[in-house]
Amino acid sequence: MAANTHARPRGRTLAALLAAFTLIFSSLLGGNAIAAYDATVGRGIDLVGINASGALRLGPHINQTPQIGGVGIEPAPQWCIDGKKADPGPNDLTSIATLTDSAQHIPELALTTPQAAWLLHKYQSNTGDDTNLAALSLLMHANFENSAAVAAEIAQATQTQQPDTWARALQYVGEARNSAVVGYETGRVEGESQKTGVINGLGQVNSAGAYVPNLPFTVTLNGPAIFDATGTNTWNGNTASEPITLNWTATGNGTVSFKTVYLAESRNTLTKYGSDGSIQDMITTGNRPASDPSEVTVPGPSWRVIFDFQPTGTSQAASQEINTDGTISDTLTTSVDKSYGDGQWTQVNGKPVPVVYTATAYWAGREKPATSTTIPAGAEVLGSVDVTATGEGQKLEAKLTTPKRGYVSWVWSVDKAKQGENAQYVHQNWADSYGLDNETTSENFDFRPLGVSNVDTAKVIDKGAVLSDTFTASADPAYRDGEWTRIVAPGTSFDEGTYVPVTYRASAYYVSPAELPATVDNVPASAELLESVTVVANGPGQIKATLSKPTAKAGFVSWVWEVKAEDQAPDAAKWIKAGWADQFGLPDETTSVRYPAQIDSTLSIRDTKSGTYLVDDVFVTGLPKNHPDFQGGMGFKADTQVIEHEMLFFPHGLEVTEANRAKAEKIGETVSIPAKNGFYPSIGETSWLVKQDASGKNLPGTYVFVSKFAGDDRVQPLATSVEDKTEQFTITPTPSIHTTLTYEGTHVAPNTDKVELVDTVSYQNLTPGKEYLLEGTLMEKATGEALVDANGNKVTSQAVFTPETPNGTASVVFVVGGSLFAGKQTVAFEKLTQDGREIAVHTDINDENQTVTFSKLATTATDKTDGDKVITPTPNAVITDKVCDIAGTLVPGTEYEVTTALMLDNGEPLLDKDGRPVTVTSKFVPAAKNDCASIDISFDASKLAGKKVVVFETVSQDGRTVSVHHDLKDSEQTVSVEIPGDGDNDRSKRRLTRTGASVLGGSVLALGFIGVGAAALRRRNN
Repeated sequence: MAANTHARPRGRTLAALLAAFTLIFSSLLGGNAIAAYDATVGRGIDLVGINASGALRLGPHINQTPQIGGVGIEPAPQWCIDGKKADPGPNDLTSIATLTDSAQHIPELALTTPQAAWLLHKYQSNTGDDTNLAALSLLMHANFENSAAVAAEIAQATQTQQPDTWARALQYVGEARNSAVVGYETGRVEGESQKTGVINGLGQVNSAGAYVPNLPFTVTLNGPAIFDATGTNTWNGNTASEPITLNWTATGNGTVSFKTVYLAESRNTLTKYGSDGSIQDMITTGNRPASDPSEVTVPGPSWRVIFDFQPTGTSQAASQEINTDGTISDTLTTSVDKSYGDGQWTQVNGKPVPVVYTATAYWAGREKPATSTTIPAGAEVLGSVDVTATGEGQKLEAKLTTPKRGYVSWVWSVDKAKQGENAQYVHQNWADSYGLDNETTSENFDFRPLGVSNVDTAKVIDKGAVLSDTFTASADPAYRDGEWTRIVAPGTSFDEGTYVPVTYRASAYYVSPAELPATVDNVPASAELLESVTVVANGPGQIKATLSKPTAKAGFVSWVWEVKAEDQAPDAAKWIKAGWADQFGLPDETTSVRYPAQIDSTLSIRDTKSGTYLVDDVFVTGLPKNHPDFQGGMGFKADTQVIEHEMLFFPHGLEVTEANRAKAEKIGETVSIPAKNGFYPSIGETSWLVKQDASGKNLPGTYVFVSKFAGDDRVQPLATSVEDKTEQFTITPTPSIHTTLTYEGTHVAPNTDKVELVDTVSYQNLTPGKEYLLEGTLMEKATGEALVDANGNKVTSQAVFTPETPNGTASVVFVVGGSLFAGKQTVAFEKLTQDGREIAVHTDINDENQTVTFSKLATTATDKTDGDKVITPTPNAVITDKVCDIAGTLVPGTEYEVTTALMLDNGEPLLDKDGRPVTVTSKFVPAAKNDCASIDISFDASKLAGKKVVVFETVSQDGRTVSVHHDLKDSEQTVSVEIPGDGDNDRSKRRLTRTGASVLGGSVLALGFIGVGAAALRRRNN
């Protein structure tokens, strides 16, 4: 530092002169004409007598070295620490160092480096107060001067020359010692493992350990906590003369730490600019190193805080196939929401916080519920259970009951309102979803089947009928929910599924033949079990029990229905609460098996002068022993008191059958008989008299006694049958017969070799069911004698028959040779016998219906040419055949077919040129029954010389043969073929010797025959 820098003023004029001199001198000595200070830093005060010449200025210096070693020099005031050396000029400073230690040369002015830095930071900016600047310069020399002697010298000079400066320096030392920070308090935490607490002991202390006030600092929390004062994790403020205390509150669970950032406005070190030793070293608050930051971060301790946690859980409802007692249960495994806070179950004072869980069971209905985060409006609360958990992984069980079957869905929840003082540790309300599969169970119940029965239409049945009972199966409404269980498949509706089948046992007990049962809970020992049957009810509704055999005993029967465990199918038994049985002797379950009463009677006749009376002996059996005294009860009516007895008349010809009962005539009055077992002899009435005709003869017909019992609830209705023979009295008419003899439905039979005649016998008044014999004989009408066959035996026949009705027909068949009886009329005589006794005969020889005529043909064959019996052997020969029925069997106006065939007399048919038999079929309609047909037959006779030709005739009608004439020996049917040159057989010679004949006439006749023959030939060919 130049000596003139610190010259002491001696008046304004003198000072100005000295300053100018000093500058000039300094420039001459140091070669640097730049001033060491300016208005930006201030001047300070001079001291004299320190340097060999000139004054020593106590004040700041400006920077004249822009950079050192590439480091820019900040424009902060610089303070000299080499009092007797020259001021540094431009670029004279060559090194930078951090100054941490203080030499403290002058005890009363002793400062630490932080205290010195604090004073500079506070006061060096007051550039208008030279005393201030001089005091600061004095203190820098007193503590950091490179020479202790120089420091002492400057201190002494200041004390004597500038007492104000000395006093100000002492003042500053006091301030610095109290206010300069030499330490930063870490702070202490209260509230380990708590939700709230404090951080205390925050602040900055001076060298004496006292807290320095009004210094800014910031505290930042790291972790789940905030400051109560700010509501954030950061607090900003100033230090105080006492340690600062900050309140905190946890915002979560976990570990919290904090840091305090103190704003170090003043430095704890100073920067020293060094030179080559020939000029002054300088110190400054500028160029603050990183090791002396403007902010000091002091980490505080860490601690665990408790805020709250989120209890949750997962549950598994207990599933059971059959809920037998209504109990439902659910198990929850407690857990903690890992995504919230520290994901741990909060502990307070080393113990887990108790949490009340609530399990609520909802009846979701008969359909499986859908999963929902909210409870549906229609869900019915079955109940709730509170269970306390003290940690994660615990299993909590809740049990309730449900009164009805269906789907039950559990919902577990945590309600802060139920947690009491521990609510602060529970983050928020929690509930799992409704309808979760693991929390929804299908609660199906067993059931108690019962029912009511009613014999219904089987209230009264007849003995021999099959007993039955109708039963309406149902579930006991007083057991569980009163519903008949269905087998419900997982996830399906309780209104679907198959009903559990129930096997009911129905037992029929015979009570008594005449007395009603008493209604009791148990079956009496006297009751006889008829049969037990099982019937399966596949759900509620009607079923019917029917015994396997007809009833064998009449009387009262009572049914008992029950459900027995051993009767149930294995798969169904587990669902069924067995053991139900209804009472014995219930009116609706009691049946009357009605007695089949029997009425036997014997009819007898009482002939009197007034006519024939009918009387009846009646036997009544089969009624109950106390009939007709039963007055009714249990739905049964009282006994019917009487049996009605009456007589019916079936006129002859009206068959005595039940079908004809309504057509019969009631005779006289109805008589009543007591409806009681017993014998009632000679039941009669004056009106029961046999009917007579005008002549006084009893009218044919059948009289029948019938009894009628209307029936009642104990005895079957009874009406004796009109077909009962023991109750019938018949006056029969005389049997008769009439006959009709036919051949194929006509009264004409052909004269063929075998003819079957049928005699249809109409009979009247025969007894059905008895065997009869018909014997027939064919009689010749002309002689009145019996026809005889070729052996001379009478033609007879017979037939045995059994009539089904009194009137009818029977047939007797005669087989005869018709050729024997050609042209004859025959009449059938018939005789009817029964057991050898003649019943009726019919022997009227003039009865046209019994007469059949056998046909007979008379024919004549001639040469058409001349009408004789000889023809010429020419190719176009013609025979005329005249056919007549001499029996008169032809029907005038009816068309017949006449078939003529030419035969050689050796029995061989005559063949035409094609090898076919020569036949002619002609239609013929007779005008009278004896009318004749004339048939022309053309043929080739050229090769038949000397032979004989015979004509066969057949007459038919609609394909049925009427008559034939086939006789090879009949000369009337035979024509001879002449032999030319044979005198006797030569036709021409015979003509020449004939006399009395006209040749012309003969020629004309021959021509006529030729014409006729030609016409016949044409007909044949046609």
